[in-house]
Amino acid sequence: MYICICNSVSHQEIEDAVERGHVSSMSCLRRSLGVGSGCGICLGDARQCLFDAMSRSPLKEVTRKYETLEGVSAENLPQPGNSS
Repeated sequence: MYICICNSVSHQEIEDAVERGHVSSMSCLRRSLGVGSGCGICLGDARQCLFDAMSRSPLKEVTRKYETLEGVSAENLPQPGNSS
């Protein structure tokens, strides 16, 4: 299923990018695949797809930690290699 019609990005492409460690935030997703850089209608679905993919990725322990915090989404998960 396409998530971002403007840039022809499917949910599988997002999941693959997360699995490869190329994407870990909405800003990474926008930079690497162009998601949300057109009309922006896809941002909610893209955020959910990213969060779902991250919950199944090797970073799932980090994701699970942040799931319990109010107001935290996949967009503000720590970046790989960032010690902050």
